[in-house]
Amino acid sequence: MNDMMDERSTIILSKLAQTQDYISLKYLTETLGISRRTLYYDLEKINDWLADNQMEQVKRASKRGYYLESETRTKISQLLGHVHEPTYYYTKKERHVLIVLLVIISKEKLFMKDFEELTKVSRGTIANDLKEITYYLKQTFELSLFFQRKTGYQVEGSEFEIRKAIASSLEQLLLKWKWEEVLRKFPTIFFGSSETLCKRKEIRALLLDGEQELGNELTDETLSWLSMQVLILIKRVRDGFNVRIDSDEKCVLKSTKEHRVAEKLIQKLSKQENLTIPSDEVYFVTMHVLGAKVNKLEIDSDKNQEMERLKHVISLMIKDFQNYACIMFHDVLELQRTMFAHLKPAYYRIKYGVETTNELTETISTNYPEIFQLTTKVVSHLENLVHQKVSDSEIAYIAMHFGGWLKREGKQPVRRLRALIVCENGIGTSTILRGQLEHLLSTVDIVGNVSLRQYQQSNYDIDVIFSTSPIMENNTPVVMVNPILTDAEKEMLLARFSAVKTNRERSSPKTKELLEVIRKHADIANEKQLEIELEQLIQQKHHSFTSKEFEKPMLNELLTKDMIQIISQVNDWEESITLASKPLLDKEYITDLYVKAMIENIHELGPYVVIAPKIAIPHARPEFGVNRLGMSMLIVRDGVRFSEQEKHFAQLIIVLAAIDNETHLKALSQLTDLLSDKKSLERLLSIESVEEAASLIQNYSYA
Repeated sequence: MNDMMDERSTIILSKLAQTQDYISLKYLTETLGISRRTLYYDLEKINDWLADNQMEQVKRASKRGYYLESETRTKISQLLGHVHEPTYYYTKKERHVLIVLLVIISKEKLFMKDFEELTKVSRGTIANDLKEITYYLKQTFELSLFFQRKTGYQVEGSEFEIRKAIASSLEQLLLKWKWEEVLRKFPTIFFGSSETLCKRKEIRALLLDGEQELGNELTDETLSWLSMQVLILIKRVRDGFNVRIDSDEKCVLKSTKEHRVAEKLIQKLSKQENLTIPSDEVYFVTMHVLGAKVNKLEIDSDKNQEMERLKHVISLMIKDFQNYACIMFHDVLELQRTMFAHLKPAYYRIKYGVETTNELTETISTNYPEIFQLTTKVVSHLENLVHQKVSDSEIAYIAMHFGGWLKREGKQPVRRLRALIVCENGIGTSTILRGQLEHLLSTVDIVGNVSLRQYQQSNYDIDVIFSTSPIMENNTPVVMVNPILTDAEKEMLLARFSAVKTNRERSSPKTKELLEVIRKHADIANEKQLEIELEQLIQQKHHSFTSKEFEKPMLNELLTKDMIQIISQVNDWEESITLASKPLLDKEYITDLYVKAMIENIHELGPYVVIAPKIAIPHARPEFGVNRLGMSMLIVRDGVRFSEQEKHFAQLIIVLAAIDNETHLKALSQLTDLLSDKKSLERLLSIESVEEAASLIQNYSYA
């Protein structure tokens, strides 16, 4: 029997087994980074393995993609679990995670041969892995990995940090496999597979009991995360390892309702486990409950000084984000409320060093670099509050929130189908997913975002469900989606979506209008077919994801020489804005109304446009007279004051005419890089000619 499949083939088979839909060739090649030829070779190996296990081979439908029959999908999980699981080759990252877990948790003496046996790689590879693991543990957790001939490999350091290392490693495994799979592959991690699952279920029930006292509903993802933390606690206490919490911090934690919930939880656990659990462990659990993500949270429910300071920080972050991005959110109060719901638990996670893994960090920083960079700038307010550096993982969550809000305010979808988002990952993830779906599917009205539990407990009048995790289909079609959609996934989603449209959809008014015009000037042989093809053409035009549609111009493409002016002085700040706007007015990028709107905004809101010493970026909403995306620059040698305060003195006036919330962000990000460089800014302010200014701008314009 052929039981050999490499890692990539296993991943492809897993993707096919986990979806009821077609998976396109383009999606597989792009997401795996392989050629068509390599994919065909992998599919041959998969089909050989399926044949050896008496299952139907992978099917292919023209123009739609690959799929597995329902019976085959069901059999695969059973066969992989009970007959011949394909040999799986761990990646370097997976090997590191497994070795860290084994060294910390195992009571046995561990030597290099044990790691070779676990990971199925050579002694030389393990030696290199151990060097990298030693560095990683030291840099990330201040833990020491050392070796002694008599005792083997061991880890030393703070118990709090050791538990963070365990949790981080487990989270990495759980990104790839479900709990049941992790415990089946590595049954000795806790207490044996079945006992661990039983304990996890009991802990989850205790946490659900505590929800009422908390006054919040924990996300599904958080329930799993907290259950894992408590499992780690039980395992470590049983093995004789306890955390120590600073006495001053305990005084602060004891006053919270989360501490009362943690206390009751530990009391019940002590009885269930017949285990004496030290009081410091109650505070350990309190820290994690405080850092737990919730599905909903009322902004007015927290009135203590600490939370009031956090609310103030949120308002500063939103204000700065608007200034840096040169946009103005319509519903700032609602944004503050939802941002608080996310940032309250994040605040405690950062404060107490409770780490959480965000599997989307790399995707967000890569696919949304401008939003990620702007968020990195504004989190300085949060860092000042907690006196801690905010990790990229937490920044990515906040960036998702800002990104989701940008898309939400920038889109007015045609309301056709009623859809529901079912998402286990909390507010931030569902917000950005909602924005993407509304942007992608113009005929869909997203009526709400709910957790898996909320969906299971209620009935919804909807046409389609978008879910980030597998759920049972009843009468409503379910479309599986990832929280962040690549272009390949968008195309696949459109293909899936075409199969779940309901009879509520009719031809758009544009199609009917076109038909009326055509009837006047031509004989139509088949009007129904013409209507269908016109509708397809309109939809194709609307949904084609060309590079041009998503192109964001660079700084040198906006700030060209004819958009730059250098003068000695102006009479006042109003004149500076009028003069700075002139190149845009001359080319009809903006109207006089836009100039008036910028000036009126400053009269009404104050000199918010002075975003940094010597720099002002006036702007207004696109609807107040922007015809085309543009940017102009005025250098005033003697400067101009936007108020009596010294901090509102500016020499550089940059007028931004944005057409939406996103297209200008790349150029603005490059401008930020230029203005953040002290030497470049000084050079720009003392520049002698427009040509020199354009040359400097060129240096900061990159694809």
